[in-house]
Order: sequence, then C-alpha cells, then structure tokens
Amino acid sequence: MAKARILIVENERLVATDIAQCLQQLGYEVSGTAVSAVDALRQAVLKTPDLVLMDIKLKGGIDGVQAAGALQERMDIPVVYLTAFADVRTVERAKSTFPSGYVLKPFDDRSLRTAVELALHRHSSPHRPCRREQHLSAALAGLRDGVIVTDARGRVVLINPAAQRLTGRTERDSLGRPVSRVFTAIDYETGTLIGNPLGRVALDGSAVCTADRTVLRAKDGARRSIEAHLSPIVNAEGQGDGVTIVFREATVS
Repeated sequence: MAKARILIVENERLVATDIAQCLQQLGYEVSGTAVSAVDALRQAVLKTPDLVLMDIKLKGGIDGVQAAGALQERMDIPVVYLTAFADVRTVERAKSTFPSGYVLKPFDDRSLRTAVELALHRHSSPHRPCRREQHLSAALAGLRDGVIVTDARGRVVLINPAAQRLTGRTERDSLGRPVSRVFTAIDYETGTLIGNPLGRVALDGSAVCTADRTVLRAKDGARRSIEAHLSPIVNAEGQGDGVTIVFREATVS
C-alpha cells in the first residue's frame, strides 16, 4: 500500500522539521513543507497531497484558516489544524472550514497519528485529475488580498483578481513580465522607488514586511497605501524557486 502523502504548513521551520521526522517515523511520506498560505496552495497544486497539516499563524498576511478554506473548497483536500492557539474565537473560525481534525501543540506521536488516520479514513476517495494551473488560480481567486507569485527569475507566473485590481494590470498584462514592472512600490514621503525587496527575499530566504507607509503605484498612475508581505518559495532541494507577494490596502488609523 502506498504511503499517505502529507503537506506540512508550519510557521516555524524547526517545528516543521520535527513534525516531518515524526510523520516519517509513523510511516507517512512528507510531500513538502510551507511557511506561508500562498506557498501551501502552490505546493498543494503541484504535489496533490492526501492531507495537509495546517498551522493557523502563518507568514505572509493570509492565515491558515483562510488557506484551509481555499484548499477544501477548490481542491477538496482534507486539513488537520496543528496549532498552539486554542482560544474560543480561533477554534470557531477553524470550525467554520470543517477541518478533518484539530491537534494542539505540544503534541505527541499518538495524538498526531490518531488525527491523521481519522482524517484520511474520512476522506478516502481518490483525487480527480486536474489541471494544476486552474486549481491554483481558483484557490487564490476568492482571497481578498492581492497575491502575486514569481518564478526563480523574478517573472510573474500568477496574479489573482485582487492583485489585478490593486495594480491596475490584467493577467495578460502581467504574466511573464518582471515583477518590478507589475508591483511598483514607492516611498510615501519622498515618492521615490523603494529598493527592490525581492532581491533580499531571494538572497537570504527570509520573509520581508514592507513599511506601513509604502505606496503601490498602479498602471494608471493611481497610488494606494499598502501593507505587503514577501515570502520566499523554496523547492524540495532547499533552493529558492521564486517569491510570493501578499498585499492589501493599508487601514487608516
């Protein structure tokens, strides 16, 4: 019998490593790990895991509850929440996505295995063949935050409807172009272009949050104050494979 393939979505890389080792010892296959919701959706499309272990607090502006909702609605992949958050409000939000399980940190092998086995049993139907690009686009289409995904060369490979609205650029106008021509950030006070944060993300492999006074310059010249999170995409070999940008209009205090 083939091993069940599990995608780990965890905010802390060391914790993700511990979870991966635990799952492998229990006889499961780890299809990959992700630290952000966008990377989780991307890997889910590329690798079609049998189950996703989802932390709620993630990097990149979109939390695990939103990611789980997109995964289940668009791809029908079961999700087990693995989180240290147990307050009533968080639990209620998680329950609204109809998860297949909920395991609190710190966990032990027995509780993790029980949750995984039950989730797999309840969702035993095989995945239907799908076109990866269509499913990834569909999973991101319903998100209110703008999402742009680049390849390793910094060229746009995906832009969701919210990002198209905020940048004033259509999908046709964006795909294949350098991301700096699609996502143009300027300093609120000086009006000058901000140094390319994508290079920093790609070089050191760490997420970047832009300043709260960052402005996005749209194609028509319109300017919008935004909050943005930039996260690296890492492939199975640990190498940089692109960047995800998640952004929204800044709230006025």
